[in-house]
Amino acid sequence: MEAVRARLRVLYHFSDLMYSSWRLLNLSPNNQSCTSHYNTGTWGIVQGQLRPLLAPRVYTLPMVRSIGKTMVQGKNYGPQITVKRISTRGRKCKPIFVQIARQVVKLNASDLRLPSRAWKVKLVGEGADDAGGVFDDTITEMCQELETGVVDLLIPSPNATAEVGYNRDRFLLSPSACLDEQLLQFKFLGILMGVAIRTKKPLDLHLAPLVWKQLCCIPLVLEDLEEVDLLYVQTLNSILHIEDSGITEDNFHEVIVLFSLFFFN
Repeated sequence: MEAVRARLRVLYHFSDLMYSSWRLLNLSPNNQSCTSHYNTGTWGIVQGQLRPLLAPRVYTLPMVRSIGKTMVQGKNYGPQITVKRISTRGRKCKPIFVQIARQVVKLNASDLRLPSRAWKVKLVGEGADDAGGVFDDTITEMCQELETGVVDLLIPSPNATAEVGYNRDRFLLSPSACLDEQLLQFKFLGILMGVAIRTKKPLDLHLAPLVWKQLCCIPLVLEDLEEVDLLYVQTLNSILHIEDSGITEDNFHEVIVLFSLFFFN
């Protein structure tokens, strides 16, 4: 127990040193070079290997400082946007996510850097005045549209489809969402994440851990893929250790042909 406490004290001291000297570190992923022990250490911070050893107040400090410097103060809300939720003349309204995305992506990014409401929502045909509640409600509805498939930017994890493994309630970014409008919607999704960070109101989106690691530029390992697609990783491991199944160079073509006929016919 004493050894554990001593190690914890060392880690806290290490965090304190990092807290007071992080401005001297090169934390840009595009300018990293592992030609020295110094760069190797900073690269470990960028890639995430050293983050578990640091206190949260340390590895979030650069982001917190950056947000504070760029925050717009003295305004209660940003630009006004309009949302139509009530159908008229038999015409179905477009998803709220689509309506807001088309308007917000055209705005100046600096106008959205507010600590509370990045924009004010005007509901067409409704008497509600957005004092904050309407903004929060539309954010919640947009998250629901994403997870229910109303807006086709997300897909359930393969584990959810196969009902195996972990993260069955998590979602991945859809690789088939590559149309120009969908790419703009992905941009708006990124804006939503930025707004959530600045307003300290987390989005009710259940993305897989793999997605968050990619957003943070943390390299993925096989275990990350296994957490969302267990069957695929098992197949890869079977191929990697194919000799354990009694398959040799002599009978490879016979067995693989039978395997293909069994699964694809």
